[in-house]
Amino acid sequence: TLEPTNEPYAIAKIAGIKLCESYNRQYGRDYRSVMPTNLYGPHDNFHPDNSHVIPALLRRFHEAAQSHAPEVVVWGSGTPMREFLHVDDMAAASIHVMELAR
Repeated sequence: TLEPTNEPYAIAKIAGIKLCESYNRQYGRDYRSVMPTNLYGPHDNFHPDNSHVIPALLRRFHEAAQSHAPEVVVWGSGTPMREFLHVDDMAAASIHVMELAR
């Protein structure tokens, strides 16, 4: 079961992967797909209204430290599990996938 708020995005990613698989079979191509998880790294978005998870947390922790706040409030229930991958690791993995033998 897909998470409802993320379902359209997940379906679009799966459709792209399936399209590559179909083109490979039908046209003898060698398209490859990767489905990265949540990426983080240099030049990320730290804006308080629309940042990604890790930059948002870093910003909250930094602001709490600057203001000597006794606690940091993190949104959500605490039950979701997330995976994170540094952009440099994603770049290395992408190059590895492109260099795999057909």
